[in-house]
Amino acid sequence: MLGDLRFSEEQQETVFIEGSILSVSASDFMLDAPARRSSAGGSHRRALVHDTADGLTINFNGDYPGGVSIVNAKINLSHESEPNLPKHASVGDIRLIKHRGGHEGGIITFDSIALWLCTGFTRPLTAGEESVATWQPIRLGDEVKGTA
Repeated sequence: MLGDLRFSEEQQETVFIEGSILSVSASDFMLDAPARRSSAGGSHRRALVHDTADGLTINFNGDYPGGVSIVNAKINLSHESEPNLPKHASVGDIRLIKHRGGHEGGIITFDSIALWLCTGFTRPLTAGEESVATWQPIRLGDEVKGTA
């Protein structure tokens, strides 16, 4: 399929971009509908940002005061193979830690899986010392088998 950019004749405010891949070389994707803003504050509406840690950030710097809603979400958390919790994090960050167990009948098993939540920061005790993120494990209940 050849790419195409076209304007709707029926809906004059609609632009269609068609193609198999949309490649953009930019750090910020800004999406704004001034009529839908809840407040006049904040000039930026950074929906997606290729951040300085080479990650993808949604709602960079909380530019959308209404937050982010994901309907019918399926989330696959990034994981660490060892409990390597970062010193620099944001309150509310969640990490999945998987300890690999082995193979049983062609299925990879795990000795343990744990979720960790960033709950705050330590206070520096001396000048020049940096604050460090603090983490708590999220307690998991008993395992159940999938049914769908």
